[in-house]
Amino acid sequence: MTMVLAGTTPNFTVSYDDTITVANGYQASGLAFAQAVLASCENDLATFSNLFGGIMPAPASLPVQISLVPGAGGASHPGCLSTVITCFISHNSDTGTLFYNYLAYQLNFSWRDIIAAGAPTLGQTAANLGVANAFANFAALLAEYFPLGQTASLQDDDPFPLGRPDLYMRHNLADDGTSQTGSLASSPDIIVKNNPVANPQATYSTPASINSDAESDPNVIGDQDNYLYLRVWNRGTDATLVNATVYWSPPSTLVSPNLWTLIGSSEFADVPLGNLVQVSSPGITWPAASVPGPGHYCFVAAVGNDADPAPSPGSFNTFNDFVDYIYAHNNITWRNFNVVAMGQHRSGGRFGGFIPLPFLVTSAWDKPHTFDFETLANLPQESRLALQVPEWLGRGLNPPHANCEDHEDTDTDPDNHRRVRVALHSQGRQRLGQIQLGTAVKAASHLLVHIPEKHRSCPCEVAIRQLYSGLEVGRITWRLVPELA
Repeated sequence: MTMVLAGTTPNFTVSYDDTITVANGYQASGLAFAQAVLASCENDLATFSNLFGGIMPAPASLPVQISLVPGAGGASHPGCLSTVITCFISHNSDTGTLFYNYLAYQLNFSWRDIIAAGAPTLGQTAANLGVANAFANFAALLAEYFPLGQTASLQDDDPFPLGRPDLYMRHNLADDGTSQTGSLASSPDIIVKNNPVANPQATYSTPASINSDAESDPNVIGDQDNYLYLRVWNRGTDATLVNATVYWSPPSTLVSPNLWTLIGSSEFADVPLGNLVQVSSPGITWPAASVPGPGHYCFVAAVGNDADPAPSPGSFNTFNDFVDYIYAHNNITWRNFNVVAMGQHRSGGRFGGFIPLPFLVTSAWDKPHTFDFETLANLPQESRLALQVPEWLGRGLNPPHANCEDHEDTDTDPDNHRRVRVALHSQGRQRLGQIQLGTAVKAASHLLVHIPEKHRSCPCEVAIRQLYSGLEVGRITWRLVPELA
């Protein structure tokens, strides 16, 4: 046998044994298996990093070295800290991944709960989740839809859900309805326009549009009607009488249901199976009289029908109910994504040459909870980034920041005019700290960005996100562009 290097990604190298061939009785060639690994390994790493609180392998241990060799299935590695992984390719695939997908996408358990329920056998894992006779029910469902002796054509190892619709809207461009990874608040399927679109279905169902997160206009315009268009998808069986509802909220680190204000709904007579996108036609009008004013907003959308119900603000008794729901369901999404022109640099003033990016630091509605905060920045070299927040918040972060500057600002919030400014890294991820927030906190805050004039010709992004027990529960992203159209 000879090991052949199939390819590399930023964090992985993948090799395969050249005896893994169709002629030798395998379902595919070693190269095909390796290409499948290469296509998904970075996304899988991001998924598991998110599930386990954002941890990543030590840089010195990368890249992860994956070798695909003949065997009875499964995988092994020399030790818990090792990033050398051997995957054994059998002539017949096993049902482990299929069963886990059944728990997640047929029974709607979150991956966090499935991981926490992990046990030596699949049946014990299901029992820990409170599911009786899980494997028998799993086998019966598969036999019903994929009878023994008949060839089943599946795109992957996740055919679920079976026997019901699975309506969804994407969280981000990488989401295919099965993922809660990456930003939950960069939905390309909530499109905000200042003027009505003549043919929304034709306009927003093209491949170019589907793969773009820049279809929305940069700002909501006050004193006129604005329009929202929702893209709806379906991974399950045909769905009829579908309803999609959209709400607005002020830009906040945590857009919990107590902040949602109804804009309106759109009806879809049919959303067919097969991931054929449907676009609300006509759009949902946001009447001028209901628009609080010009500027940026967060939008929340939920979709469902009688067979796959959508949530509403009243669906969640507690904040933990809310978190559990959003990590186990795909029929709710957010767009907390703003586009800002770099020309907004102003010398002097209360922000001293920075572009001010306003937002609210918010909390749960039911009781105090402890949250972590992080920034994610991809700004040009020599840029400057700072966080300006109420003094109680800035000095309450743990661990404390040594470089807090005191500022007075009576315009942002006269009741909290004492402010602190914390200098931040302009590139990469930076943990801001942890703090317990009381109920219904709405702390007016700013990220402050300065980009050198010589670097203002290329777009860049910065975001702040809020985490709860290691899970992202909110994020605001700003894309800074040379000029607004």
